[in-house]
Amino acid sequence: MALEHSYSKNTMVLERDVIHLYADVTIGASGAVTTAKGGALLSVAKQATAGQYNVTLDSGFNKLLHVSAQMVGASATGVCSIDVLQSPASVLTNLKNGAALTIQCYDYAGAAVNPASGSVIKLKLEVRRTTVGPFD
Repeated sequence: MALEHSYSKNTMVLERDVIHLYADVTIGASGAVTTAKGGALLSVAKQATAGQYNVTLDSGFNKLLHVSAQMVGASATGVCSIDVLQSPASVLTNLKNGAALTIQCYDYAGAAVNPASGSVIKLKLEVRRTTVGPFD
């Protein structure tokens, strides 16, 4: 028997015009991106540094409220953290211009590392479209 779900279209947030963006980035051999799918996502490109990716969105946003990334794989992964590798001012400039965020995967020793082939990086970004917010 299927469960009935009740979804609310209203969320209580103190920011205005918030958008939640979700993306799945599938990793292949040598950390290469095999697929990248998600709302407002144009591309995800592997950089020369191990475990480093540029995430490009298709339209400008005015503030990054939250970003999180998590590894999902069939076996234990060597990636223990994924960080945004830019200053807050740089992230803001890039979001307004529809440019890329740079993310970096690290192992337990703090070294840059490629995710295992077949792993998926699950991204969640919360952005604001309006230029004026209650805390600016």
